[in-house]
Amino acid sequence: MTQSTATRERLTSTAVTLHHPLDYYFNVFLRAKETEGLKPRTLNDHKSHYRYLQRWLMEQYPTLKLDELTADNVASTSNTC
Repeated sequence: MTQSTATRERLTSTAVTLHHPLDYYFNVFLRAKETEGLKPRTLNDHKSHYRYLQRWLMEQYPTLKLDELTADNVASTSNTC
């Protein structure tokens, strides 16, 4: 599970690791952004946001496969937040 700090939950390197095909695509995205010359803070923000997405996917759709992921799955966040 993840560790929480302060009033806002913060995901650390101890966060859930999702060994999922989505990881591959995120890493491709991140390498492209590094190549574009984005600043380290921005790259770290992308990583942080991806960890939040990983956790949310595991909580909401633990058996969902990447090819089953749709915009409707993500749009349903307004019902679960």
